[in-house]
Parts: sequence; C-alpha cells; structure tokens
Amino acid sequence: MKALVTGASSGFGKLFSYELARKGYDLVIVARRKERLDKIAKDILKQYKVNVEVFQADLTEHASLQKLVENYSDIDLLVNNAGFGIVGKFIDIELERELKMIDLNIKALYFLTKKYAKTMLGKKNAGIINVASTAAFQPLPGFTTYAASKAFVLSFTEALNYEFKGAIRIMALCPGPAKTEFFNQAGVSKMKLKEMDPEKVVKAALHAFEKGRKIYIPGMANRFIVFIQRFVSNTVVMKFAAKLFYNESKHSLNLQKEER
Repeated sequence: MKALVTGASSGFGKLFSYELARKGYDLVIVARRKERLDKIAKDILKQYKVNVEVFQADLTEHASLQKLVENYSDIDLLVNNAGFGIVGKFIDIELERELKMIDLNIKALYFLTKKYAKTMLGKKNAGIINVASTAAFQPLPGFTTYAASKAFVLSFTEALNYEFKGAIRIMALCPGPAKTEFFNQAGVSKMKLKEMDPEKVVKAALHAFEKGRKIYIPGMANRFIVFIQRFVSNTVVMKFAAKLFYNESKHSLNLQKEER
C-alpha cells in the first residue's frame, strides 16, 4: 500500500506521514520545503523501515501537479492536506496571494482527487482524505476566502462520497484550531479558541476513515459548535467570527470611506 501526502513538511501533513508509515504504508511526501521533507523521510525510514519518496513541488503550479501524477500513478491513499489561510479584511488582502490560496486549497485538491480517483477504481481499500475545516460550515468575515475554499472542499467531498458509493472511500476531515503552524502563517499571533493536539486529530481521523465515515469533525467541542450552528442565524455566527479575526468597527469605517 502506498500513500501520497501533500503539505507533508509540517502540521497535519507531517503527522499523517508518520502515522501512515507506522501502519505500514510506503509514502510519497510532497511540499515546497525539500530540506524538511528529506529530514522527515530519513527519520521515518529509520523508525518504520518503509519506502519514502520525496517530491518537492509548489502545488499552485499546474506543471508541478501534472508531474506529480505522472511520476506517481500507483497510489492507494491520497491525503489532500496542503492548504493555507489568510486572516484580514477582504479589501486589504493582496489579490495574488488569495489567488494562490484558491489554487492550492481548491484547484490542486480538485486536480489530484480527479486524477487519482480514476486510478483507484477497482482497487481494494483505496481512498482519499480531503482536509477541510470547521470553517467550512459557515461564512467567516475576516477569514472570508479561506472559509469559502473549505466550504468547497466539504461540499465536493460529500458529493463524491455519494457518487463513489463505496468503490472509493472518501472523507472530509474538518478540524478546528490545532497546535500547528497554520494560524501563525495565516497572520494570527494568538488564537482565542482552544487548540487541539494535532497528533490526536490525525490518529482519530485515520480511525474514522477506516470506519467509513464521510465527514469527520475531531473533538466534542467542535462537533457541538457545528451542530448548534444549525439553529443559529448566520448573522450571529458572523458577528462572533468578526470579533475573532478582525476589528469589526474599524472594518465598517474603512468601507464607508471607500464607498464615498
């Protein structure tokens, strides 16, 4: 069995790589930071004696995606983990930076899912884990485009789960805040919400995947928040999100000035 993990140089991707190696998978680990990948590969090989191949790539570039699937066509498990977020007012965030985020969070995930799903048909126990987020369940001012990108991942994965009808296992993993590099890179110096242990998230996610879950939300608190949102208006949720991610009053003033 061979697994391909994107965004494997840190965070959930790195932990998925170690846990899958522990389960006996050979690996293809993908990210931009080759030094980190080489170090991870060497350590995994030492601990678990599985084959680990490193593929350095910027998955926002179509040529890199194409080369990846050409080099590694025989994959049993795809973990679409690569992605990033940007916190801030939509009007202020650099256009090209958000387009890169859309290319990674949506386009790369779509491309790899499409390509590998075709090769997985007819394989026993083949599957795909698409990493979404609890942000996928509601609009989030201040995290606007990121939340929308993860809403795509969730909707896309749920629909494919129905289409595949068990021929390919596919699950959307929807974690909440976790102790990874994600929020620092997104521009949040300190999270106001409790962060989960990412190692526990990954182990629980793989267990849920093996049980055939189509969506997995780790943590009772996260599941409760997602559940309760069914009974609360989006306006209330957005006001709460605005307090988490930016100063709403300043945002309103800025918009008023621009409208004049």
